[in-house]
Amino acid sequence: DEDLDRVALNRAYRDAGFGLDAIRRILARNQPLAEALKLRLAEVEAQIEAQRRVAATLRAALASPSPSHDDLRRIWTMTSLSQTERRAVIERFFGEVSADPQINPNWAAQMVKLSTPDLPDEPTAEQIDAWIELSRMVSDPAFIETMRANARDSEGHSMNAERFNSLYGDLKARAREAMAQGVEPDSKAGRAFGEEFLTIWAVSTGQEPDAAYRDRMKRKYFEHMPKTGRYWHLVRLLRTNRDHGTPDPEGLWIDQAMKRVRNDS
Repeated sequence: DEDLDRVALNRAYRDAGFGLDAIRRILARNQPLAEALKLRLAEVEAQIEAQRRVAATLRAALASPSPSHDDLRRIWTMTSLSQTERRAVIERFFGEVSADPQINPNWAAQMVKLSTPDLPDEPTAEQIDAWIELSRMVSDPAFIETMRANARDSEGHSMNAERFNSLYGDLKARAREAMAQGVEPDSKAGRAFGEEFLTIWAVSTGQEPDAAYRDRMKRKYFEHMPKTGRYWHLVRLLRTNRDHGTPDPEGLWIDQAMKRVRNDS
């Protein structure tokens, strides 16, 4: 009976993924069981994360009607980057965008702060796909020129990032309440949030949010849309709500309201 129990115990450890050497150490009490279990759990979680990246890579590659070896290699590189490496991608992008004497040098630094992904340890499939798409966008010369033209339109105004974050945080808090009440972003009440976002942007860049400013901003959005709009939509998906490990729903809701404001213009 003792031998049968030992065989059953061995089988349980083998099913949990332990190798024979590890099982031998555990049964000989050369390694505390809790320590062995923690090490095995870390291995399993690392394997799960690796398999998740593999799945994201395959899914992204299959999105192309004729995937190539280069596509697969590039996509794998994108999905396996660390947070620091993702920030470096965004910094390089805005470094290229701001390589123009007409662009305020502080603008690029501010855009990097607003654009750098803040993904959880286990990003959703939607977030992984968003990062892959964003990575493609920031390496596209045509989009770099679009963002450069957008930067020139900023007319040298610097943003007070602290003030923007404070005002925008308050706007998102009120957007959360509106969402809970069932307010749609394309309703009159929803569009008011889009208009207020323009005011926040003006105040944060030291400009007067008068009718001329609003018309200019709407025209700029219209001229540079839909590419820049898609960019900021992806950024919002990647700016994670750390409390829940999910994309920021209020930011996405305000983004929809902004689209209606632009359409109305």
